Amino acid sequence: MNLKRQLLLVSLLTLVLPWAGCQFIQETETALREGQQQMLAGTAQAIADSLSQFPQELLAFTDNAPPGADQLYAHPLERAPLMDGYFSDWTVDVAAQRTLRGVAGPIKIIVGLYRQQFWLFVKVADDDVVYAQNSNEAPSDRIVLVGESTEAQPLLFEFAAEAPGPIVARQPRGNEEQRITAHWQDVPGGYQLEARIPRQLLGPTFGVIVENVGSGRAAVRSRSFSGAQPGLLVIPSRFLDSVLGNYAQPGLRLIVTDPQGWRLASAGDVDARVSDNGGDGLRSGWLRAAYDAIIEPSADASLAAPDISGREQQAYIVSALNGKATSSWFRSSRSGRAVVAVAQPVWSGNVQTGALVLQQGTDAILSLTSNALSRLVSFTLIATLVAAGALLGYATWLSQRVRRLSLGARRALDDNR
Repeated sequence: MNLKRQLLLVSLLTLVLPWAGCQFIQETETALREGQQQMLAGTAQAIADSLSQFPQELLAFTDNAPPGADQLYAHPLERAPLMDGYFSDWTVDVAAQRTLRGVAGPIKIIVGLYRQQFWLFVKVADDDVVYAQNSNEAPSDRIVLVGESTEAQPLLFEFAAEAPGPIVARQPRGNEEQRITAHWQDVPGGYQLEARIPRQLLGPTFGVIVENVGSGRAAVRSRSFSGAQPGLLVIPSRFLDSVLGNYAQPGLRLIVTDPQGWRLASAGDVDARVSDNGGDGLRSGWLRAAYDAIIEPSADASLAAPDISGREQQAYIVSALNGKATSSWFRSSRSGRAVVAVAQPVWSGNVQTGALVLQQGTDAILSLTSNALSRLVSFTLIATLVAAGALLGYATWLSQRVRRLSLGARRALDDNR
């Protein structure tokens, strides 16, 4: 191996610099994230202590639940939907619909709440829709609402359409309930029902039964609950919303759940404050890959979002519901967006009444580490090129010098002959 190649290999030893720098960046990112988690944990503990004085609000939907009483969740709506039998104008993700097993296919159910009105949407797969007759006594496809009224009396309303369009809810004796508005809409492969129910008509428990009548057979019932009675309808607490609002800050999301994980209140958003420089140093695809290889792996940032079903079931939240404060973090491999999360149990005396979740974006950490990585790569590349160029130049000069000395020595020997 000639001198030039030897010196070139020596120059490549400068590549040890990025390894040492990457180790430093990784330790710095971990230390900053752990510091943010500790700060959030302290904040969560203080807020959880303040929430401990509201056990009635936190336990409103967990006491005396009958066995098998699967609960429905009233999703808060940003505006009232149009009464047309379609779900497209609901301000809730379609994935939030609960799926039941029906005779001819899946049954989708969702409950919404806007001001003092409950909204119900049911989508039924049915290859042969049987409409009610004028007498309303013949078997027909129908949707039944069951539960308990505000007067602690059995609640029962039926929706049996004679044709697509607006329909009236009826009680078992045939009495019409004019305060309930509903629309029955035929769709390919079945039908849909959209209903608006005044809040004062519904009591604590609520369930849905779908009756499917086929030719030559009795009605088959599909229920939203597995026990003898439906469970409590979980309604987000406006009072707890106002309490959390006092602690809301830009870039901070707060969530309160009951002991079963149902989301009772939330405030703020981790996207409310986004750093102008966050992730700018990682616009290059290969830099993004290098950053992903350095940083400790985590779950995707989208998993930090509130569960669309209304029930928080992530592992770190479940741990808090079991009485143990836990932290976690999430990061998107595509955008680099990262979220630090902590979950803190809420105790009222010796009784755990729920859990508090705090989530905060780590844009400042991301900006710091990504910019540091960009500078490290740039400085290392420059240092390597300078070192390689200097050594290569030195090798060239040295080889020319040796060559001239060799030629001079040869001429001297020739002259002596």
